[in-house]
Amino acid sequence: MRARGIPVLCAALVCSAALMSACSPTEGPAPAVKRLPLTLGIGKEPLSALVYVADHEDLFAANGLDLTLIEYDGGSAAACQALLAGDVDVALCTDTLVVIGALGGTPVTVVATVARDPNDISVLARKSAGITAPSDLRGKRIGVQPGTAAAFFVHSYLTLNGMSHEDVSISSGTHAEIAGSLVAGDLDAAAVREPFSTDVARALGDDLVVLEEPGLYTKTANLCTDPDTSVETGTLTRLIRALVQAEGLMSGERSGELRQAVAERIGSDPRTLSPVVYEPGSVSLRQALLLNLEDQARWAIAHDVVADPRPFDALTLLDASALDAVDPERVSVIR
Repeated sequence: MRARGIPVLCAALVCSAALMSACSPTEGPAPAVKRLPLTLGIGKEPLSALVYVADHEDLFAANGLDLTLIEYDGGSAAACQALLAGDVDVALCTDTLVVIGALGGTPVTVVATVARDPNDISVLARKSAGITAPSDLRGKRIGVQPGTAAAFFVHSYLTLNGMSHEDVSISSGTHAEIAGSLVAGDLDAAAVREPFSTDVARALGDDLVVLEEPGLYTKTANLCTDPDTSVETGTLTRLIRALVQAEGLMSGERSGELRQAVAERIGSDPRTLSPVVYEPGSVSLRQALLLNLEDQARWAIAHDVVADPRPFDALTLLDASALDAVDPERVSVIR
């Protein structure tokens, strides 16, 4: 019996030695998974909330990304321009910018919607200019940044209230410029978003009138790539997964704390950061986005927003492969 046990004992000793060798300190820990480099451009605005949360909570690194985040005071318009210029790999672009880019021959590819807000833009006006109701805008000077979601909102708002661009005097400029002009009294009203809305409210005080129409236009922030230099699906999958995780945190018990962190990053009041921006299911590709893009394309063509517009097909601008890999239930686009 002892003779038969010798081979078993030897085998056990060999296995033990092998395990000790595998765990030897000279070999060190297993190598870490290499992080994939990625540069993301965003506008400093509420619709970038999930990106700020993911950055605050180190979710990009946790998902294997070596992410460089570039913030633009000029908003998503500046971020989208940076994408087309090759300064960033991915950018958050509003639906209006996606449409105008496609019509102008510089399309971007939408891989996911990150945030939606049906009341992101409003018309701020001065009581001292004789404005207390929408009808009072007739004949007044209204500031708007051309080629942006604010321009589409102004068109929709005037139409809703029985007016057109011919009934008002439109003054063009960036959000910062028109906000400053409104405060200075050089404009009667301006279509702006946060954080400029907060700045104007603080400056005008009791002279402020807010004209809004929740649900008239739902602005979206969309994760976009340049179709000529597309980022690999695996990298986009890691990015989207981090944003989905950020969405989950914003729906949890730490929502108030994280909303404060976002507000500090964009220089706004946390109370202006609407919960709808980060509601469950925000990271998505919805059929409603297609309808939104097509509606804005008709507006842009009818009002000569883009000279010599190209044929427009909203569906060709979407690529659901990365979001499908993360969670196909978040894709409701009819393909």
